[in-house]
Amino acid sequence: MLVTTRAVGFHFVRVSIELPLGCGHNCFSCLARHLFDKIPQRSGFQLSKGNGLTEKCEVVVSNESAEPSNVPQALHSFCKKIASGTKPTRFLLCSALSSCTKTQSWHLGLQLHARIIQSGYEQNLILNTVLVDFYAKCEAIFYARRVFDSMKNHDQVSWTSIISGLSQKGHGKEAILMFKKMFGTCIKPNCVTYVSVISACTMLEEALEESALLYGHVTKLGFNSNSFVLRALVDCYSSCGRIDQAVLLLKEAKEWDNILLNSMISSYSQNLYGGEALKLFIKMRKENLRPTNHTLTSILNACSSLTVVNEGRQLHALFTKMGSQSNVFVVTALIDMYSKCGYVEEARHGFDQTVQKNRVLWTSMIMGYAQSGRASDALEFFEHLGTKESYVPDHICFTAVLTACNHAGILDKGIEYFNRMTRDYGLGGCNKLFKMEPLDTASYVTLAHIYAKVDLWAEVAEIRKLMQQKGLRKSAGWSWVGVDNMVHVFSAGDATHPRSQEIYAELEKLIPGYTETQVSQFESGYH
Repeated sequence: MLVTTRAVGFHFVRVSIELPLGCGHNCFSCLARHLFDKIPQRSGFQLSKGNGLTEKCEVVVSNESAEPSNVPQALHSFCKKIASGTKPTRFLLCSALSSCTKTQSWHLGLQLHARIIQSGYEQNLILNTVLVDFYAKCEAIFYARRVFDSMKNHDQVSWTSIISGLSQKGHGKEAILMFKKMFGTCIKPNCVTYVSVISACTMLEEALEESALLYGHVTKLGFNSNSFVLRALVDCYSSCGRIDQAVLLLKEAKEWDNILLNSMISSYSQNLYGGEALKLFIKMRKENLRPTNHTLTSILNACSSLTVVNEGRQLHALFTKMGSQSNVFVVTALIDMYSKCGYVEEARHGFDQTVQKNRVLWTSMIMGYAQSGRASDALEFFEHLGTKESYVPDHICFTAVLTACNHAGILDKGIEYFNRMTRDYGLGGCNKLFKMEPLDTASYVTLAHIYAKVDLWAEVAEIRKLMQQKGLRKSAGWSWVGVDNMVHVFSAGDATHPRSQEIYAELEKLIPGYTETQVSQFESGYH
């Protein structure tokens, strides 16, 4: 109606634009853009002397276009405006910078920074805060710090932006120091500030002490009921191995929501409390709280550690119902769960059902076959990965292949793959294998077996020395058996089970003349 009556240029056009934008739907965004394009005169410079209406319309459309799918269009529109000689306002510069942050448009962001200075806005608090955020998220934390330090005035948002940027980029100590500086001013931190600084604590040796102090702060300020703050604290305690402190936080929480419970389930799983993770997940489902894909991954890992395949199958049905079967992390955890439970064919079925496969998924399936003793299938998958799928195998993929060769006793084949790893892919032997998983003993032991096979005892000694320096020991083998909905756990030579004497008595009946297996002198070096 506005278009047909030629009323597009009048003052109520802004209301017409804001109405579809407020509906938050892409088709309405297109309608808003269409209305905006119909305005005869849109120059912010020409109409700013009037009621400033067009400038506001430009900001509204530019902000809406800054959604991830529309960001390039928003930046293109802004560049066209600049090229036409239109003087950018601080509102438009702010919107364009936000778009650059979302798209990581580094060079355009630098030009916008120059334009901000040229336009005399270098001390504008809002623009400088957006600049800090832009540089931090573009991996240029040094420049973010320079912009922040050049600001004459700071507010809560600017302090939080620099602390968050430092924390997210792994500068934990600097983030803590910046927080202490903020605390020395009259500006109070908010929930987002505390989430960032608590996350920074996980990078410090004194994480427990710092997090305890911060918990005192958030309690005093009344943020201890905020789910995001509690989640950050749970994650911090979990990374320190203090699951007891995380449990205490959970019990003291006034209200449980999916944010807090998802974090707690992940913490249980990461600290090998699989049973507790399952119990909490059941409670979560009873409360009708929706799990995230990250939660599903964590709970599948818990099922994997407990080798409880029935629960894993139920989760498989759940995430299929939720539409998460295309999530590579969930499917990878599913493959690992089925493989460790001895159901490698079901793992293969989950793999085949995934439409978009990446190298991580292929590697998981190779490792699944390797752990199940199906070396030929593992090697076939590996060859298919490089030839048909055109993925370049990484050190984790080669570790899976070498594990398959080691478990099957085909060390000659393992040596062949090890040579290919160094010759064809330049992965550099030990260093590349150990770089990403420095605490995983599987790579060390597998490679040591291969070296021993070809009498490279100096290399074997080097690996043993490296393990000793890192305080690593080959993990003892564990077995699980479920009887009457109860999981019983055993390890080699284990006597902790309450009925261990009866178990060993039955074992001697089953295996006449049973004696404890003697391990070779070579292998004993890794126990």
